[in-house]
Amino acid sequence: MKSKINHISSLNKFTGRYRIMIWMLILFLLPSCARKMHQASVAPVLYQIDKDLDTIRSVGNLEAMIAPFRDSMDKEMGSVIGYVETEMPRKQPESTLTHWMGDLTYAAGKKYSGKEIDFAVLNHGGIRVSYVAAGPITVGKVFEIMPFDNLLSVLTLTGEEVQMFFDLIAFKNGGWPVSKQVYVELDGNEAVNIKIHGEYLKADKLYTVATTSFLADGGDGLDFLKKVPRTDYPVFIRDIIIEDIRSKQAKGEKISATGTGRMVRAQ
Repeated sequence: MKSKINHISSLNKFTGRYRIMIWMLILFLLPSCARKMHQASVAPVLYQIDKDLDTIRSVGNLEAMIAPFRDSMDKEMGSVIGYVETEMPRKQPESTLTHWMGDLTYAAGKKYSGKEIDFAVLNHGGIRVSYVAAGPITVGKVFEIMPFDNLLSVLTLTGEEVQMFFDLIAFKNGGWPVSKQVYVELDGNEAVNIKIHGEYLKADKLYTVATTSFLADGGDGLDFLKKVPRTDYPVFIRDIIIEDIRSKQAKGEKISATGTGRMVRAQ
């Protein structure tokens, strides 16, 4: 049976402050713009809204009002939370950035579910940067990497469904982020020689998979995932990334990813 946690209790600080700022702006604008109107005509009239933000800022000196919030957000987004050892590019079928993302999602799946996870997989398009540079990494950079509010989801798939999953990746000229427990060859529109934990995929075996709520909801053409057993956890993938970076920083470690041979082109 599907089990979803509907109440998300652990939104990050930035998201909360941003929403508070938006609501304050709305509450400020509504009273100041309110006026009594008397209907004189019902003839439809088309108005074009000026998109120039300077026009909006001039109303009630909004710039001065939002400045403290903007400064606070800029400070938080610019805060350094760790260091990247060497540049990590996002490439297909695999790369250091996709490996890092796959592995930290796998670790989070084990942590939040409290059970063994067979592997993790994310969609390539969910990572929104072409690379992460060596050196300091900020909260803002993590928001660039993963700007979407995707929750961590853990699914139970049959071996046949895992095959369908990887076939779709191959069909999309793939190479998606996967954890190190996976080996798969992309042969045209098919995924072949799939191994999980070094063992060939078995059609009748059940596999526990950590992924995103976007994919679990059928995103990127994975409609069949809507019907599989699933549990969502109240943590964003973005926050998992931040947690991983801060954890390594606390131990004096830099962010790095190595290894090849997870998702490869068939020869």
